[in-house]
Amino acid sequence: MACCETEPRPTDRPALPSARIADTLGESILIFLTLTVLQRVIGFGRGLFFCAWLAPEELGKWEMSLSFMMFAAPIAILSLPGAFGRYLEYYRARGHFRVFLERTALATLGMSSLATVLVVLCREQVAVAVFGEKSCAELVGWSAAGLMSMVAVNYSNDLFTAMRLQRICSRLQMIMASTFTVLGIGLLGWYPQGAQSVLIAFVGGSLASFVAGLPYLWHAWRTEPVSAQPVSQAAFWGKLAPYALSIWATNWLGNAFLLSDRYLLIHYSGMGGDESLVQVGQYHIARLVPMLLLTVAGILTSILLPHLSHDWESGSRSEVSHRMNLFIKVLGLGLLATGAAVLLVAPLAFEVVFHGKYALALAVLPCTLGYCVWAALGYVARTYLWCDERVLLGSVAYAVGLVVSVALSLVLIPTYGLFGAVWATSAGNAVVLVLLMVMSIRHGMEVRQGTWLVLATPLALCLGVWAAVPTAIVTSITLWKTDWLLSQYEKQHLVEFVRRYYRKLKPVAVDEAPLPQS
Repeated sequence: MACCETEPRPTDRPALPSARIADTLGESILIFLTLTVLQRVIGFGRGLFFCAWLAPEELGKWEMSLSFMMFAAPIAILSLPGAFGRYLEYYRARGHFRVFLERTALATLGMSSLATVLVVLCREQVAVAVFGEKSCAELVGWSAAGLMSMVAVNYSNDLFTAMRLQRICSRLQMIMASTFTVLGIGLLGWYPQGAQSVLIAFVGGSLASFVAGLPYLWHAWRTEPVSAQPVSQAAFWGKLAPYALSIWATNWLGNAFLLSDRYLLIHYSGMGGDESLVQVGQYHIARLVPMLLLTVAGILTSILLPHLSHDWESGSRSEVSHRMNLFIKVLGLGLLATGAAVLLVAPLAFEVVFHGKYALALAVLPCTLGYCVWAALGYVARTYLWCDERVLLGSVAYAVGLVVSVALSLVLIPTYGLFGAVWATSAGNAVVLVLLMVMSIRHGMEVRQGTWLVLATPLALCLGVWAAVPTAIVTSITLWKTDWLLSQYEKQHLVEFVRRYYRKLKPVAVDEAPLPQS
C-alpha cells in the first residue's frame, strides 16, 4: 500500500467559468460550522425533549419511521441528487445548468411520487416489515408523506451544496430544524399522538425548508449562462445515470447499516413486538449523540466533494490526496476528542436528564460512538472513489461490511440482544472503512502514516471511557509535540486557514501577504 510523506506541489489549474460567487472550501466549512452549532443545539434539545416525553415504545416507533424514510428515500429516486456534487460543475461549466436542473427535478418528482403511492397502497405490509405489527399502518401513511418531503428537501440541499453555496444550504437547514422543533413540541403538547405527532412535525419542517429554498432555485435558474449547444437526453442520462446508480447501490448498502440492526432486533431477537420496540427506543437514546456526529461528518463530506471534484477536473490529483488526508485526520481527531468528552459526562447526564430510565442505552453508548466515528471516516474515504468515478467499488465495500454485520447479528442478537446488534454493527463498519481505504490506495490515493493512526482511534471509544480519555490525551500530546499525526506543512496550513478567516471576521489595517487557498 502506497504511503506518501512528501508535501503536494502547487499546480497551475485551468480556471472554470462561473456565473456566481461560490463559497470556497474554507468558507463553506466556516459557514457550516457557524450555523450548525445553533442548528445542532436546537436538534439535540428537540431530541432530548422527545426522549423525555415519549414512552420507549413510541420512541422506538419514531426511530423505525425515521430509519425507514432514510433508507427508502435514496432507493425511491435512485440516488439521483447524489450525483450533483460530481456532475453539476461539469454541466454548469458548459452552460447547461438549466438543462441539468429541469431534467433532474422532473425525474426526481416522478420517481418520488410513484414510491409514495406504492408505500400508501402497501401500508399494511410495510407496517409488518418495519414495525413488526400491522396495527402501525396509519403510521406508515405519515411515513410516506415524510418520505416525499425528505426527498424534496434533500434535493434542494444537495443542489445548493453542489453549487458551493453552503450559506444558502445552511439557512434552509436552520429553517428545517427550527420548524420541526416548534411543531414537534407544539403537537406533543396539544395533539399527543406519540410517534405520529413527531412524524407530522417532521413533514411540516421539511416542507417549510423546501418552500424557503424555491426563490433561490428560481434565481439560479434565471442567472446562469445558457449554452446554445443542445444536450441530447441520451448523452445526458448516459453520463449521469451510471454514476447515480452506482451511488444508489452504495447508499442502499450504506443505509442498510442504519436499519439492519434494528430490523433484526424486531424480527430475529425472539422478543415480542412491544419488547423489541422498547429496545429500539433504548438504542435511539444511545445513538442520539453518535448520530449527531455522523450527520455533521456526512454534511461536511458533501461540502468537500464538489471542491475535490473541481480539483479533479482541473487535473490536480495530488491536491485531492492532500485534502483527503488532512480532512480525515482533522475530522478523526475532532471526533475522538468529542467522543471521549461525551463518555466522560454521559453517566451524570443520563442520571440528571432521564433519571436512570435508559440504563441499557448508557451501556451500549461506547460501541455506538465508536462505530459511528468509523462510519463518518468511511464517508470521507469513499469520496476519492467518487471523484474517480469508481462508485461501484464503494458499493462492494459496503456489501462486504453488511454481510459481516448481518451474519454476526444473527449469531449475537438472540443471546445478547441490543449488545449483540451494536457489536455486529461495529465490526461491519470497521470492515467497510478498511476496504474503502485499500481500494482508494489501489487507484492512486496517497495515504500518510498519520492518517492510519487516526483511523485506528475509534477502537478506544468502543472500549469505553477508561480507554477513550487517555487515548485522547496521548493523541493531543503527540499532535502538539511531534509530526506523527500532522506534518509541519499541514499544521501551517491549518494555522493560515484560521488566520485568514479571523481577519475576515475582524479586519486589520495592515497589508499582509496573501495566503494559499484552503
